[in-house]
Amino acid sequence: MAVPTPTDLADLFPEFSGVVSTHLTMVQAHIDAVAPSFSESVWGATYRMAVCLGVAHSLTLSPYGTHARLDPSSEETVYSIKLKQLRKRLGTTRFLLTDV
Repeated sequence: MAVPTPTDLADLFPEFSGVVSTHLTMVQAHIDAVAPSFSESVWGATYRMAVCLGVAHSLTLSPYGTHARLDPSSEETVYSIKLKQLRKRLGTTRFLLTDV
């Protein structure tokens, strides 16, 4: 399975379509930084969604996403909560990189 693209992020989360269209390089940098933290063998068919949730979370923590945080003093976002729910549904305690 291929690493998601900025278009994949905008398709899954239309709230980022403006950021994708105006800051494509920045979004790609977030994808490049986040994607290696997710193992395809752990996430399986949900890999694309998991990476996009991770990227959305990362973007929300960036200065561009301050308004999207649940609590400005917290690093928890809607996307991190959904990622935790997906992990729980998969029945894995592995959150990120862990093929080891």
